[in-house]
Amino acid sequence: MYIKNASNKGNNMVLNLIKNKLKKYSNFTLYVGFSGGADSTCALYITNLFKEEFNYKICAVHFNHNLRGEESDQEAIEAEKFCQNNNIDFILVNLNFPNTTNLEAQARSARMSYWESIAANKEKTAVILGHHLDDSIENMFIRLGRGSGLSGLTSLRDENIINNVLYVRLLLNIPRKDIESFLLSHNISNWQNDSSNKEDFCVRNKLRNTILPLIYQELPNFYSGITHSLSALKEDAQFIEDYAQSIYNNNDVNNRLFWEKQPIAVIHRLLRLFIDKKLGIDEAPNANFLARFSKEIAIFDNEKRIIPWSKYINFVIIKDFIDIELPIPEKQIWQWQKNNTAEWGNYIFTIEVKNDNYPQVKLNEAIFSLEDFPAILYITPIESKDSMIPFGKSSPIKIKKLRIDRKIPCYPVLPLLKLADNTIIWAPKIRHSNFAKVNKESLKPYVKITIKEKE
Repeated sequence: MYIKNASNKGNNMVLNLIKNKLKKYSNFTLYVGFSGGADSTCALYITNLFKEEFNYKICAVHFNHNLRGEESDQEAIEAEKFCQNNNIDFILVNLNFPNTTNLEAQARSARMSYWESIAANKEKTAVILGHHLDDSIENMFIRLGRGSGLSGLTSLRDENIINNVLYVRLLLNIPRKDIESFLLSHNISNWQNDSSNKEDFCVRNKLRNTILPLIYQELPNFYSGITHSLSALKEDAQFIEDYAQSIYNNNDVNNRLFWEKQPIAVIHRLLRLFIDKKLGIDEAPNANFLARFSKEIAIFDNEKRIIPWSKYINFVIIKDFIDIELPIPEKQIWQWQKNNTAEWGNYIFTIEVKNDNYPQVKLNEAIFSLEDFPAILYITPIESKDSMIPFGKSSPIKIKKLRIDRKIPCYPVLPLLKLADNTIIWAPKIRHSNFAKVNKESLKPYVKITIKEKE
């Protein structure tokens, strides 16, 4: 639903619409991005009206980007005054940028980093942003020029979770003019107007100041029509996203055959979920990656095939197995007596000194006699030349053969535990070595090592 001419129907419509949205955030901590402009002022003012009724905490956060000298400083002062006058907690965040290249992107990244520092992974915590209907329309045109699909065109939603932060947009269905009308009706007229918004130095400003006003002037019904189109596109995008989430949750997403059956519109969303679940990164695939991925998943091949996602992240396909390949960690030293845990890539090693009965050892565990065990270990990736003497054997066998015998795929790459002379004492999930054997009859202390994947 979008508000049309709310000022003519009474500003209570705006108030009630936002109140209904705020009900679900009862008992939350709400941080409100407060630039001092009309939109953020409206979001902050209305959120503050209902803080006692819905029992949430509210704090305004003002970012001083320090890009417009005294004007920026004055806006920060006025923002703090507004909060003092309305009994609202206030945080001022000063930002500085290392260079003048793509300041808009730098500023957005800096803001996102701050939100993540105070709101990521916190229950009943949300960030309220002042985006409104006109922002959604501008965003759609910008994304259209970048070649975005449905989800990109409608990326501004009432709620988004990005990098584990819940973002809420209370004004997304309300036009800018109705926001200003609402504020005036509540005797608020001193909102800030960023002078840089009048300069056509970026695509958004050119759209806002020149292109869209001309279109609205020449085509009087265009605003209403584009509003309805945006609403329909958002519903379609949400349907596909919900479907993608459902099949992602209920299928083996490491299976190439699962991906091969999916239409490209769903693959796009599945890839975004895959990256987010594996790495905690909210990033959509570009058109080149989608085309390459769609081609590769149709092929069954014994060879390892790599599809670059970014400089440091690759997708890898081997036969019917698909996963993300991160840079393989280098050799590292583990002084386990100082720290009984060690991390290597996506794995965590833990050492315990024990003195109980001889245990049943699983493939993710290894035990060694403490009296023969060194203080320093080395964790390295498996290499093709690596061999070890497995427990119960007298001569070395290649790790590759041991891995194949266990039917363990070559990817993801597993670590090895070595001594200073490169002797392999344990190939986790593959085989235990003969090194420092524990005597079943002995009650002497022994070392137990466990490996597990990070959650």
